[in-house]
Amino acid sequence: MKQDVLLSQNPYAAAQTALGRERLDNFYLEFSQSDSAKAQFYQVGRQGLRVVYPGTTGTPCRGIYTTSSNRTFAVHGVTVYEYTSAAQARAPIGTLDTAAGTDPVYFRENGYQLFLVTGGYGYIFDLTSSTFSRILDEFFPGIDDPTAGPTHAAMIDTYFIANSQNTNRYYWSAPYYKPYAFDPLNPSVTNLWWGTFFGTKIGDTDNIVAMIEMNTSLLAVMGQNSMEFHRDTGNTSGQLMERIDVASVAVGCGAKHSLVKFGANIYWLGSDRTGVIGMFSCGPDFQPQRISTFGVQSRLETYSRIDDCTAFVFSANGHTFISWNFPNGSSVDDGPVTGATWIYDLTATKWCRYSRWNAIDGIAYRWRAQFATYNKSWGTLLMGDATMDAVYILDSEYYQDDQPQGGAIDLIAGEITSPITYSNGKNIRHMSAQLVMQQGSAIRNGQGSAPLVALACSNDSGFTFGYERWASMGLTGQYACRTKWNRLGTCRNRVRRYRMTEPIKRVVLFETVEFEVLDR
Repeated sequence: MKQDVLLSQNPYAAAQTALGRERLDNFYLEFSQSDSAKAQFYQVGRQGLRVVYPGTTGTPCRGIYTTSSNRTFAVHGVTVYEYTSAAQARAPIGTLDTAAGTDPVYFRENGYQLFLVTGGYGYIFDLTSSTFSRILDEFFPGIDDPTAGPTHAAMIDTYFIANSQNTNRYYWSAPYYKPYAFDPLNPSVTNLWWGTFFGTKIGDTDNIVAMIEMNTSLLAVMGQNSMEFHRDTGNTSGQLMERIDVASVAVGCGAKHSLVKFGANIYWLGSDRTGVIGMFSCGPDFQPQRISTFGVQSRLETYSRIDDCTAFVFSANGHTFISWNFPNGSSVDDGPVTGATWIYDLTATKWCRYSRWNAIDGIAYRWRAQFATYNKSWGTLLMGDATMDAVYILDSEYYQDDQPQGGAIDLIAGEITSPITYSNGKNIRHMSAQLVMQQGSAIRNGQGSAPLVALACSNDSGFTFGYERWASMGLTGQYACRTKWNRLGTCRNRVRRYRMTEPIKRVVLFETVEFEVLDR
C-alpha cells in the first residue's frame, strides 16, 4: 500500500508522546490557497539572519524601534544608539542608568519625542534637537524611589503613559509632552507630569506588572492574576483614562515582558490564581482565548523559570509571527538548558520552534534574534542579538545564521516528524518512505552543493529514534530527484523524523510511504 502522509498538520498539539508529538523545528507552515495545488499546505524553512552591523561587545539588544519618520534606535547594554546607512553605521545618543538593570527597553513616540522606559527609569529623546535626557520631573513615577518607577510605556492620544511598579497605578504626561498647567488654580505653574493625574487598576488586588495600548484609545492593564481595560475619556484637563466596568478578566500576566500586540489584539504568557499557564490572546471584546496547545504548555512546565520570558512581533513572507524566548528553556525535547524560542504564526495559527545549531558542539541553542523593527525607507526587517550588540537583517533568501561578529555561521537544523503509523496493533512492514519536497535547489559550490536529508525512525511512537540514514535532495537543477529510503523494517508504532542542515531553500510538501499491514 502506498499512502501520502501530511506532515505537521498540528505541530506541538499533543502533550503525550504516545499520542504522537509531531514536531516542527525551524520550519513554518504555509497554506497553498489553491484547490488545485499539489498540497493544501506545506512547510517552509525559516529565514536566516544576515549580520549587517557586527557585534563588538557582549551587550545584548534590550530593544529596537523605528519611528514614524524612519529613524531607527536600539539599546545595547546601557548605550542608546541611532542606526543610519541601512543599519551599517550607528552613533551613541545617550546612556541609561546602570541601576536600571538589563530588562527590555520600551519605546513610544508622539511625533516629537521618543519616550524610553526600563527598570524604574524614564528617558526622553527629542527628535528635533536630538537631545537625550533622563526624566527628572518631580511627579514622574518613582522619581524618589526607583522600585516604584516604571517598567512599561504606552502612548495614547499624544500622552505618554508609565506604570508605577509594585503599585496599582499608572501616570500620564502632558499632551505632546509640552509643559502644561495641570492645576487650573495656578496657570503659571507648568509641568510635564502631575501627581494627581493617574489611573488605577482596581478590579483585583494584584499590582500592575504590564500594560499595553490596544489601539489609540484603549489600554490593557495587567496584574499577575487579572487584567482590565481602561479607555481614553477625552478629558484633557482631568481624568484622561477610566476603567471600563465590564472589562475585568481573571487571567493575568505570568511574565511581564511577554506582552505584545498586533492589530487590535494583544498576546501574552498568562497566569491566574490557580497556577495555570499558557499563551493567550485578547481582542476588543475583552474575552481572552488560549492559543497555546497542550504540547507547548507541557514543555513550558519543564522549564525552571518562565517569568523571564521576552517576546516580540515580526512579519516576513506574508506571515506575522510572535517570538517568545525563554532563557531557561531547552531548544530540543529533554535537552540541556540552552534557551528556547517558541514561534506562534498568527497567519497560519500554528506553532513551531526556532533555534540555531552549533556544528562544533552539536547543540541547539535558542534563536539569536531578540526584538525586531521594520524600517520602511530601507525596506529591511532588523533584529537585535540575544548575546551581543550585533544587528541582523532577516533575509528569506539566506539559509543560515551569521554569528554576531561576522565571518562564521550557525547552521539551521530543520526537523519535521511524521504522525504515528499504526494499524490496530498489528505489525507493519515499511518498504519505503519518500520525502516530497522542492529538489534541485542546491548551490553551485561549497556547503549545500550536494545537500542531504537524514531520516531516523522510531518504533515506539517517538520516544526514541534509531540511527540516521541519508538521502540526496538533488544537485543544482535536479528537480526530478527523488529523496527516498528503502527497507525500513517492521514495527507497530512508526514515527519518521526528517532532519536537514544544508544552507539551501527548503520546502517540504508531504511524505509518500509504502507499507504492508501484517496479520500479527
